[in-house]
Amino acid sequence: FFCERGIGVFSMSSRLRNPFAAAWPNIANTINSLESLPTRKKETKGFGRNEPGSSKWQLCGRCCSFAILGTPFVKRSVLRRSVAVPESDGTLGVPERYSSEDWSEHIRNFPFSVILKRIRSHLAFNALFALCIHVFNFFTGLVRPPPLALLSACSTALGLLLVFRTTAAYERWCAGYRCVRETKQHLQQLRRLARLWMSEEDLEWMDGQLATFPAYLGTFLGGGVGARGKSWALLGEMERDPRDILVTCGEGIYKCLRPDSPTSALYVEDRMQGHITGALSSIEEMAQIVTVPVSQEYSRHTSRFLTVYVLILPFALIELGHLMPVAVTVTAWALLSIEEIGHTLEDPF
Repeated sequence: FFCERGIGVFSMSSRLRNPFAAAWPNIANTINSLESLPTRKKETKGFGRNEPGSSKWQLCGRCCSFAILGTPFVKRSVLRRSVAVPESDGTLGVPERYSSEDWSEHIRNFPFSVILKRIRSHLAFNALFALCIHVFNFFTGLVRPPPLALLSACSTALGLLLVFRTTAAYERWCAGYRCVRETKQHLQQLRRLARLWMSEEDLEWMDGQLATFPAYLGTFLGGGVGARGKSWALLGEMERDPRDILVTCGEGIYKCLRPDSPTSALYVEDRMQGHITGALSSIEEMAQIVTVPVSQEYSRHTSRFLTVYVLILPFALIELGHLMPVAVTVTAWALLSIEEIGHTLEDPF
């Protein structure tokens, strides 16, 4: 989970290609699950085609993406099942969470850590610098450790900076998770209410509209179609703003009303419009999370302070002798990883 990000897009049709497949090929541990959207027994046409009982919602790792899976998770011996998904009998499966017993597995997959790949240049520089200081002191003996009080004061300040940085990033991650959950819930209720009064033809039309929504939402949050202030008028047929899809659904639902529609239909239609409004609000909040980063001044100061602190470590640990480069490398890996985790969680999509 720390090697990947938080929240992303959900896919409602196996015929739609996941827009994150190329950009995020290593989607890691999934963290939660959500029940599938209600499906109708009759197959819908076009993008809305969906076999009854074949779709399962899950909230996945770096993008925390909703993805419809046609097959259940395999057993732990093949792939760890880190999310609760509905079993074949309709019950909710219990996820297998990581524990202290998995320490050997964590050691084995350490070389494949995404966080390690992202900090490897900085880590290599600090390891090389520590090795140079060790070689210089080995031949000259001129290196003396700095006062211990100075290192202790810097350690306390650095710890507070890293805690505040990761806490702010995790709050954004939680906000993104909540937005995705609310969007999914609004779409669920939208389809449930539509089945109460809309005709089969209108239901098929709405299913076709909503089936394209996940892919376009993923592109939108990834900075593609519809993002960065692009005008709706400039989008082609295959480049739709996800908000435009919901607006189109709202207009279509309103047109389904007849002059002789009963009061109950008017009430249900009003509730459906409310769910569309809620989904639009959630999308706007997700867009705000993407476009408004954590204060850059705070992030830059933390990065500079951490760099200076790690550069001081070879002098502070010079008395360790030949073990000093190893100790500096391990300490730098731990601190740089914590900082990078904060950067990773900052953009949950």
